[in-house]
Amino acid sequence: MLKYISLQRLTFIAIIIQAALVGSAQANPIQSRADITIPVATFGYTELKGPLHWYGLNKSANIVCAEGKHQSPIVIDSSIGFAPNGSIEVQIPKIDHAIFENEGYTVMLIDTNGTLKDSGKDYSLSQFHFHTPGEHLLQGEFYPMELHFVFQSRDTSKAVMAFSIQLDPLGVAEPLLKEVFAKVTDIANPGTYTTTGPLSFDSLLHHFHSNPIYKYTDSLTTPPCSESVDWLISAEPIPLDVATFNMVKKVLKFNARYPQNKLGQTNLLEVAAHDFGCNI
Repeated sequence: MLKYISLQRLTFIAIIIQAALVGSAQANPIQSRADITIPVATFGYTELKGPLHWYGLNKSANIVCAEGKHQSPIVIDSSIGFAPNGSIEVQIPKIDHAIFENEGYTVMLIDTNGTLKDSGKDYSLSQFHFHTPGEHLLQGEFYPMELHFVFQSRDTSKAVMAFSIQLDPLGVAEPLLKEVFAKVTDIANPGTYTTTGPLSFDSLLHHFHSNPIYKYTDSLTTPPCSESVDWLISAEPIPLDVATFNMVKKVLKFNARYPQNKLGQTNLLEVAAHDFGCNI
């Protein structure tokens, strides 16, 4: 019966087969996530889902949020030292795209590559995400937004490279921020994701390596608030234009944990409980 098939139909079949083969050969992580539900956090930042109640949401998993003595974020003041010059090396190559997710508590980019070396220890980039307003207070000053790059070593210990983000009166913006936020309105609802265009980290890393870097060891700023996290915070903020910021905060909402007590001192929740004559 093959001889009765029209030339047009044969051409169509050939095109379909070729497309299938190309699609199979070029499969990527974005395609593989097509049927995956984006996780949405069970915690938040307001009312009974907020930081004051994180321990209550899961008392076994989040105990450190309420009792830990090395919790982040903190006020970065004169007691926090700088990393020695040249002790930190970060490399993040340009990528064609990344998965951009709304996980409810933040917007996050995954499927990125990168490495960090701090005093001889190697880490790999897991993801990066944003908080608004900024969580750390640099010399007591708050910033409208903060960017966190989360790295993990083979022994699962973590390091976070962080940048405060300042609004620029002349409309200047760090190029990476413009590239990322070009797609932020596509993920306005928790549980959604999109893909970015090409992302270049060159300008951001030049800024990081060209300015002093605060270094201290504390915790993650989200549950389970795990401690022994190395923080590497650029002493100089990066710029963002007002129009982009206003667009982003409509999606990101309020997602900042309140400043914690000084390193090694009693958790503020325990202090408050003691003031009320209670125990956690």
